[in-house]
Amino acid sequence: METLCRQAYGARMYRLLGLYLQSKLIMLVVVSVLISVLWLFTEPILLCLHQEPEVSHTATVFILYQVPGLFAYSFLQCLMRYLPAQSIVVPLVVCSMVPFVLHISVNYLLVNVVGLCLTVASLAISATFNHIKYCNI
Repeated sequence: METLCRQAYGARMYRLLGLYLQSKLIMLVVVSVLISVLWLFTEPILLCLHQEPEVSHTATVFILYQVPGLFAYSFLQCLMRYLPAQSIVVPLVVCSMVPFVLHISVNYLLVNVVGLCLTVASLAISATFNHIKYCNI
């Protein structure tokens, strides 16, 4: 996508640039849905691979809370190719650094100080990806 977007932007074919973004978004949504369906079966897959039941269950709980973050991350990957192709990089840097710093501090506070469980850490990761996505829009 990056090469195609740079070529379209250089040729001043802005409509084509938008079409590349839209087609990539549609493709990544389809792939994210397929990955989400696979993630629904994390526990049985891990049990078939002879993992301990407790580990399998914990991994399943963690990964299921990652599903909203998967869609946000897919959208973010499109923006990370689309915007630099147009020489727009400052919003990506700023909108990635602020949530990153907040994520580290909030995650440490909720898990280590307050003593909340792994699901809160997983939700914090998803929330960070969503925050970066909405910040870049």
